[in-house]
Amino acid sequence: MRYPGVWLSARVWATHGHYLNRDLLRAWSLGITHGHLGRMPEEAARPIDYEPAGGRSLRSAHEAISGALPGPLAGAADRLGVLARVATMAKASRKLLRPELARANSGLLSLQTKVASVPALIHVTQCLGIEADYVLFGHVHRLGPLPGDDEADWEGADGKPRIVNTGSWIYEPLLVQDVTPPHPYWPGGAAILDDETDPEPVGLLDALPASALQ
Repeated sequence: MRYPGVWLSARVWATHGHYLNRDLLRAWSLGITHGHLGRMPEEAARPIDYEPAGGRSLRSAHEAISGALPGPLAGAADRLGVLARVATMAKASRKLLRPELARANSGLLSLQTKVASVPALIHVTQCLGIEADYVLFGHVHRLGPLPGDDEADWEGADGKPRIVNTGSWIYEPLLVQDVTPPHPYWPGGAAILDDETDPEPVGLLDALPASALQ
């Protein structure tokens, strides 16, 4: 076992990705700077620097924002906050998310992955001094990059590291109701690795209908 990640080859490092939560507010969709959120490391860091639970969480920061807004704006901010959190919390509230909005939900979460989660993960690897060509992670459960995704959204400013997400193994109607695979949130995500080629995201259960998964 290796913690918080493991080298799968000389080029590929894998981690669950939970450390990106510390940096998530930096690139959050409301454009709010992280301030002293959890005393997040700025440059060189060790795993222990990400571990303490102190500091304001994304949830508490969002609640403070919503409480300061007028009613209609607070409601909109609350829905946005839930959508942002569902990508990094397996048991997010279902009150404001409905299966019939699955296409919109998955689209918004894909946007959140692009503008917030992937940049946050890249920042984490830089702080930890991980010099990899590829970083594999899960955590936000959004398989990618997939055909149609902009490769530039999945890599650092100088092209390294390139990020690959292994997707989801949960059938989640809030994200895949009435959709057909291939789909970034369809269960069965994985990544193929070998010594000769780059990591390749794949959907292992794309041939199964929703009825079988249910």
